Amino acid sequence: MDKKDAFNIELMDILKTIRRRIKILIIITIPAIIISIYFYSIQKEIPYYQVTTRLIIGNSIDSKGNSFKIEDIASYQKYMKTYEVILSSDLVLEKTVSKLQFKVLPDNIRYSMQTLPQPDTQFMDVKLVWGNSEQAAEILKVLSDVFVEEAKSIYPTCNIKVMDKIKEPKMVLPSKKNTYLYLGPIVGLVISLLIIFGLDFMDNTLNTEEEVEHYLGCAILGTITKDKKKEQIINSQNINSLKHSSLEAYRALRTNIGFSSIYKNVKAIAVISARPAEGKTTTASMLAVVMALAGRKTILVDCDFRKPSIHKLFTRTNKVGITNILLGEVKMEEAIQQSDIDKLHILTVGTKPPNPSEIIASESMRFLIESLKEEYQYIIIDTSPVNLVTDAQMLAQYSDGCLLVVSSGESIIAEAVKAKGLIEQVSGRIIGVVINKLRETDHYKGYYENYEDSNETNKSYSVDSKRKKLRTRTVRQGYLDQSKNV
Repeated sequence: MDKKDAFNIELMDILKTIRRRIKILIIITIPAIIISIYFYSIQKEIPYYQVTTRLIIGNSIDSKGNSFKIEDIASYQKYMKTYEVILSSDLVLEKTVSKLQFKVLPDNIRYSMQTLPQPDTQFMDVKLVWGNSEQAAEILKVLSDVFVEEAKSIYPTCNIKVMDKIKEPKMVLPSKKNTYLYLGPIVGLVISLLIIFGLDFMDNTLNTEEEVEHYLGCAILGTITKDKKKEQIINSQNINSLKHSSLEAYRALRTNIGFSSIYKNVKAIAVISARPAEGKTTTASMLAVVMALAGRKTILVDCDFRKPSIHKLFTRTNKVGITNILLGEVKMEEAIQQSDIDKLHILTVGTKPPNPSEIIASESMRFLIESLKEEYQYIIIDTSPVNLVTDAQMLAQYSDGCLLVVSSGESIIAEAVKAKGLIEQVSGRIIGVVINKLRETDHYKGYYENYEDSNETNKSYSVDSKRKKLRTRTVRQGYLDQSKNV
């Protein structure tokens, strides 16, 4: 990778960081602009007046032409700085103030005055900017007279004259008022960028696909965008009312899981997460739904014995389930329930056991999973958080693969890495990662709105070929890398 490519990657990372926290930029910058406009509107334009005079330093030609030497010009130029100091000295300014008919401070004149020696000449311009036109002309006239008088007293042999009379004062407007217009946006932008990059520096969560691939080293099988709606009951009616982009994201996940079957048959999939509230149960449920919608006989198994919720999502009873099967109270067929979606069955926890870990670690549990494999094409298993209890580790041994769910902006990097490591410790196979609650960008909207699985509809949609090839290549390469270790 050359320097240009590295620069482009860094620039893209910066832009992504800003885009991810664009709300901070808007919240801070817009009020700053409003405040700057307010101060601009209430600030009065105070007119100032500029007067200028020109002095000649040095002896001039007399009537006989004897008092001027051309080589004297260079020596006069050397003393220009001296005359500038004399002009702005306390002595000259105090005498000037004493001769004026109005009150003014010497320092006010000093800071409003500017001396401009003309290069390679004997001339020196004196400029004064003042808030009153009449006072400006009078101040400069008196100042010039006092300067000539004092300079001659210091250097008697050097002649000084006023070449140009003071003209009518010229009105000029200060530029300070305009500074409000650009100072506000700049300050707001700088502050918001400092906050954005400060938060990004302290952020220890997974946010983007690039970060997931970098820290976890797994293929990304799906990206589920953030849905502001509350979690709904899953039935055929609500599935049909889902946004196309949301449903298509799970279909894409289903398709990518199909790639994993190229190297090893994947029927039982344990959906895991590092901690609660990362979208594990919803992902498992929707994955089971899209599997069934594709005509594959699927069963969703709730193995989260600590906090079962599958029966609530599908509005099914939890009176009998896995626990009752393992205790021999009911047969497997009696505990399995049909959902509102064709070819999708539900197996709930049933009676909540006091010792979930012992139940899951039993040979009866392993035998139950194997029995389900004989009856169903796909078994989707919802588990307890990996980092909290050992349930998911044991279920990973019974499954053909694990699907790790991380929540964008919420899943802590260290915890996600730990969860992956815990599964690998028991020789569990992670087939890929699902990024949940990802911010929906315009690119993804356009992609999902213009693409639909051709196996499920007769409509034809356009596809962003570059994006599709990139995602397919990423997934396949991930499986190729994993297959070497299988």
